[in-house]
Amino acid sequence: MDEIFDFDRRAFGTKKETVDGEKIVNKLDKFIVLGKPGAGKTTYLKYLTLMMLDKYSQIERRRLPIFVTLRSWADESVPLMDFVAQEFDTCGFEEAGAFVERMLKNGDCLVLFDGLDEVSETAKQDDIIRQIKNFADKYAENQFIISCRVAAYNHWFEGFTEVEMADFNEEQMETFIRNWFHGEPKVATECWERLKNNPPLRELASVPLLLTMLCLEYGESNDFPPNRAELYHRAIETLLTKWDSSRRVRRQEVYKNLTTKRKESMFARIAVEAFEKNQYFMQGKELERMIEKFIEHLPGSKEEELEPDSQAILKAIEAQHGIFVERAKNVYSFAHLTFQEYFTAKHIADHALEGTLKGLVENHLYDTKWKKYSCLRPACSIMPTNCCA
Repeated sequence: MDEIFDFDRRAFGTKKETVDGEKIVNKLDKFIVLGKPGAGKTTYLKYLTLMMLDKYSQIERRRLPIFVTLRSWADESVPLMDFVAQEFDTCGFEEAGAFVERMLKNGDCLVLFDGLDEVSETAKQDDIIRQIKNFADKYAENQFIISCRVAAYNHWFEGFTEVEMADFNEEQMETFIRNWFHGEPKVATECWERLKNNPPLRELASVPLLLTMLCLEYGESNDFPPNRAELYHRAIETLLTKWDSSRRVRRQEVYKNLTTKRKESMFARIAVEAFEKNQYFMQGKELERMIEKFIEHLPGSKEEELEPDSQAILKAIEAQHGIFVERAKNVYSFAHLTFQEYFTAKHIADHALEGTLKGLVENHLYDTKWKKYSCLRPACSIMPTNCCA
């Protein structure tokens, strides 16, 4: 698997052909939009909702868009048609049930189900899936789109084509930045030039959520933080805690003793162990072993529960946070090389008193792969361009 890592792009896997988000609507009547955390799934569905009403869009058949936030529907615990009618009523269209029913029977609706992964309770999710299937069968002449995190999806819907959100390419990154700093073209140009010439940050910027974070950082100080370790820490924090909490999403914890701080320590231990072996890809069983090895020393751990816990934790981390990604069947890597590098350096810095820094010098002083860790002083970034060492 390591041969598919492209050091020039600092990316995992080969480039694939992508299809414009509007054009895909002209080709498929039923599809599921999969993506990593922060990949832009909800934004894409909202964009399609607006494009259905935009006469200049590339969409060929205009339908009435019906946007259903699955988390909200699950919380209401009402039949789907009743929930849709309530949403119309909220928008000032009272007693819309009969109107919606007529539009659906005529095949004139685009129904968008957003955030299947955000329905955390298994019983509720099973009921939501059953109702969506029945609804799509009953009103089969309409168009249906579902969004879900890729790691949380289990191929529940027959007849739906699976598509995945692509990472931003450089043109899209630049467009995003220029739109973000609309009215400040000089700031936008400077931000893009700095990002373009910084491969580790450019790698993070391929994810819309993290590019948003980078634009916020740049907007505050007209620069990116000189200490890149702090920037990477904020990116990790965004994925681990802030993204779900900002949207009031509450997910089930698969292991109560694995706090955010302990998760970061676990990622660091896994990263350095894999990096020492020159590994970018890990078999699922090997990754589970590393998780098990870490949690077996946590308070409250039970030896007989370690194996199933490690499996559940791996799936939860992939689905909820996007730190690990399954690249092929049961083959995993960190979502970004930058994450693996950051956590490797974090482990070295956190355990310097235990000899990790000395070991780094003794074992890897002339190893180019480890060159960026030659200085871990607070004044330097964790991957410095002009290291003081």
